Formats: sequence, C-alpha cells, structure tokens
Amino acid sequence: MTAAAMSIEATAPPMSDALDEMLEASLASLAGHVPRAVWERVLLAPARDILARPAKQLRAELVGLGAALAGSRVAPPAMVIGAIEMLHAGSLVIDDIEDGAEHRRGDVALHRLYGVPVALNAGNWMYFCAFALIDRAPVSDAVRAALHRAMLRAVLDCHAGQALDVGLDVTELPREQLRAIVERTSALKSGALTRLAAELGAIAGGASPERLAAIGSFGASLGLALQMLDDLGGVTCEHRLAKGCEDLQLSRPTWPWLWLAEHGDDALWTSLTRWGRRVAREHQEAELLARVIGEIVKLPGRAAIARQLAATRAAIRDLGATELATAVDAQLDRLAVAYV
Repeated sequence: MTAAAMSIEATAPPMSDALDEMLEASLASLAGHVPRAVWERVLLAPARDILARPAKQLRAELVGLGAALAGSRVAPPAMVIGAIEMLHAGSLVIDDIEDGAEHRRGDVALHRLYGVPVALNAGNWMYFCAFALIDRAPVSDAVRAALHRAMLRAVLDCHAGQALDVGLDVTELPREQLRAIVERTSALKSGALTRLAAELGAIAGGASPERLAAIGSFGASLGLALQMLDDLGGVTCEHRLAKGCEDLQLSRPTWPWLWLAEHGDDALWTSLTRWGRRVAREHQEAELLARVIGEIVKLPGRAAIARQLAATRAAIRDLGATELATAVDAQLDRLAVAYV
C-alpha cells in the first residue's frame, strides 16, 4: 500500500477477509445452545451492516502509508488494517446515537434500523473486536504490545474529545475559550484516530521511536485538517448542509463557530449565538443559519485550512520521504476540493 493509493472517494469493496474472519471467529466463540441466527440478528448483523457500507477508508490507507514511511516494503498485516476500520466504524455507531443522526454512510443510521440498545451494544463490541484483531495479527509479542498501547491511548483520547464535543454548548462558551476547546476537541477526536492509523502502520513497519513520533505527528496534523474541512463543508457545501445543520442543532463547538468568534465583531457574535440557541431549542432555521455562518467564515476558514494543510505537508516532508510526500501532496489537494 502506497501514498498514491490513498483515496477520498467512497467505495464499497467486500468486507476485508480480516474483518470477516474476526466476525466468524467471534461467532464460533459464542457457539452453544443459542442458534447462529440469533447471534446474527442481535450482534453480527449490525456490525456487518456498517462495515459493508461505502466508506472512504482513508484511515485504512494511512496504516499502509505509516508502514511505508517507516521504511517497510511490506504491507501491514490485514488484521492491523482491519483493526482501525473496526474501531472507526464502531465509533461512528456510537457517535450517531449521541447525535441522534438519521443517516450514516449512505443509509439509515444503525440505531434507527436496529434500535438504540442493539446498536449501542454492537458499536461498543466493535471497539473490543479491534483489540482482538491485533491479538490475531501475525506480529511479534513486542510489536503486538506496542500496537495495543497505541490503540489504548487513542481510544482514551477519542472519548475525552467526545466528552468536550457532546458536553459543551458552543453558544454559552466565552469567546476567548473557543480556540482552546475547538482545537483540543479536534485533536483528541479526529487527530487521535488519524494519528493512530499512521502509528499502527509505522509500528508494524518497524519504525524507530523517533520516526514513530514523527509519523504520528503527521497523522495528527492530517486529522486536524480533515476536521476543519469537514466542519467548513457543513456550512458551505450544498450536499453537506445536513451535517452542518446537525452540529448547529446540537450546539457543537465546531471550527466555523471559532472562526466566527475570531473574525466577527461583538454584535455579530451576540446575534448569531442567540440565533444558535433558538435553533438548538426549536430545530428551525438551522439551514438558514448554516448558510449565514458559511458566508461569513468561508474565507477565514479556507485560510486556516490552507495553513493546516501546509503544516501537514511539512510534517511528511520532514520525514525525508520525497516520493511519498509528492503523492500525498496530490491527495491533500483532492481532499481540499472534495470537502469544501
């Protein structure tokens, strides 16, 4: 797997052998007096559902890129790649429940299809399946321990970031606190997961501690850029307005609110946060508010994203992988266009 293989297009390949094997192994371990059809209905079907839907698979590609940046000419074990896909998919199921989302990956959100209890349990189960995949990977005990440590740290960070995301009302926060909160939320959520993806590949590829840290920094920087792109797209892209409206209705501390706080005057901030509280309370005019905010923050948002993408490019060039860096440059350009 190379940097040139990184893709931002949603694809729907068959579930990887590693993930399918993991689900089958889990079913075998549950064998007993309960029929297979029951386990399929209450546990495996929701997991298969979310894993089989079209996805960008960017994090899976980052595992391969991490290994290449470590100097490995061999693709990481399928179980290691599968682990990040399983972990990410499980987090989406939980995130959708917390947000009350209607759709995910081109279909109805799992908790709408299977009910909250079943979806919640399946999403949490997928977290642990990710660790089980690492246990099944054909790597040395030392590498396995390092992979486990990286995953544990990332899961803890992601949950801390999610706590900030779901526990704070952006319209009630002091403007001077927004930068710290938005940056930290993004770093702990999106940044931690993309860092993990790059680190898993680097660890499997035999990276030294110093190079592992540098590869992880590249992954974290990319995650921050992706979150900025995602948030800005939610208020500027017609086909992504639903996500922006959802964030407004939930009063999430997103990047557009930060850019608004830093580039708007006091009267504008007071007016729009008051409007935001009404949107969260009544769930009306969310699309209009998104469009208004989008017009105001479009230019400063794009400038901030350009700076973050430049930092991401610098991080990979510092690794000395010229050929890989050139390929990644092209993909970052495509990302910037595709998201906003």
